[in-house]
Parts: sequence; structure tokens; C-alpha cells
Amino acid sequence: MNPKIILASQSPRRAEILSQIKVPFSVVPSSFDEDSFPYDQNPESYVRELAENKAEVVSKAHPESIVIAADTVVFLEKRHFNKPSSFEEAVEFHRQLRGRWHSVWSGISIRQGKKHFSAAEETHVLFNALSDEQIKTYLNSITWHDKSGGYAIQGNGGALLVAQIKGCFYNVMGLPVNALQKLLTHFGIDLWQFLAKH
Repeated sequence: MNPKIILASQSPRRAEILSQIKVPFSVVPSSFDEDSFPYDQNPESYVRELAENKAEVVSKAHPESIVIAADTVVFLEKRHFNKPSSFEEAVEFHRQLRGRWHSVWSGISIRQGKKHFSAAEETHVLFNALSDEQIKTYLNSITWHDKSGGYAIQGNGGALLVAQIKGCFYNVMGLPVNALQKLLTHFGIDLWQFLAKH
């Protein structure tokens, strides 16, 4: 019998991606306080360590389960854009990102008891040269407070924000699927097995 799979996140985007692949999982949000975690000026290690900490917290309570945790952050010129704390901050984020390439990094960690593996993936995103009116129209159409950088590439006008993307689309959504697939092989799981059952 396969071990239970837990998604250590309350992100509906991550749950949606796993559901599309037909992965059976339950959601147990991690209580790790990511806001108190210091940014070390290295995007790759920052998101990776965030994901590792999230997975570790949930795994302690569910040591037999395979715990999947992830963290996604937007970066521009060494500055990181987490979830905006206000509408005004969300507008300012978009003003800085408009017309420019930025990076979206996701860290992903998988843990079962003391066994754990992690990775990080980067996707480059170019925003259109948005006007202030367009920015505010977009932000008024979404729930921006739970999204890194204050935006989502999918749904509700996300397509109008983005001019180009280089890299994994699902990474920008919050869960790099190819990295997930590679990490799960260390636990004897192939994502194709779930799709084949349907």
C-alpha cells in the first residue's frame, strides 16, 4: 500500500495542479512562519530553505506520510516580492514589474520522516508595459493578498499581464511539476502512475 501523500500548503493553485495529475492527497497547511524567515540575497537557497522548513513542520506530525511543500517568490534585481500587505503595496509591486523581465523562483521539498530531498526552479517572466489604470483594474479583479508579487499567471486576466515566459509555466503557478516528478522518484513514486489509473 502506497504511503499517504500530504500537500503542506493551503494554496488552491498547488492543489489544482496535483488534482490535474490525479494525485491522491490531503491538505495539511504548514504552521512555519515564512514571514520571519530572513532573505539571504540568494533566491535559490531562500525558496529552497523555506520549502524545507514547511515540510519539516508537517512531517513531524505525519512521519509516515510523504509530505510535499513548496514556496514561490518573485524576484527583481535582488529584491524579493512576497505577498503584498496592502492594495497600495500590490500596485507598487506591479509598477516595478511592468515592462520588465523578472524571475519567479519556487522551492520544493519532499519529506518522509528523516528522508528528504529538495530542489528549486526559476522561470523568467516579462510583464507588459501596464498603465496604472490597468494595474488597478487587474488587482480589483483578483484576490491579490495571497499571491507572491500580487499576481497569478493563470485566470482572471493573468494573460493580459504577461508578454513572454521562459521556463516552466507551472512553476509560476507555484508548483514546478517536472522538479516534483524527479524528487518523487526518490520515494518510489512516478506521477505517471496516477494518470494511468484514470
